[in-house]
Amino acid sequence: MTEQALRRLEKIAKQMEQLGLEEYLVYLKDRRRLFFVNFFSGLARGFGLAIGFTVLGAAVVALLQRIILESMPNISAFLADMIRIIQTKI
Repeated sequence: MTEQALRRLEKIAKQMEQLGLEEYLVYLKDRRRLFFVNFFSGLARGFGLAIGFTVLGAAVVALLQRIILESMPNISAFLADMIRIIQTKI
């Protein structure tokens, strides 16, 4: 092997050490730890989704309530006009 190839190989080996590939492989081999980490991360995601949906749903409901309350006089006036028109036609 040439000296340049050895230097490149050493450089690649250093980069692999910096990536933490060995620790990752140890993590993957420990099935129990892998299961619990994935289980608890799934619980956290589900809990976050539930909280986020609740907050977003509450904001939408509050916005719709405000829109309906502000436009209620207009809607009731429109309905009263429609009733008057229908009664005059009958």
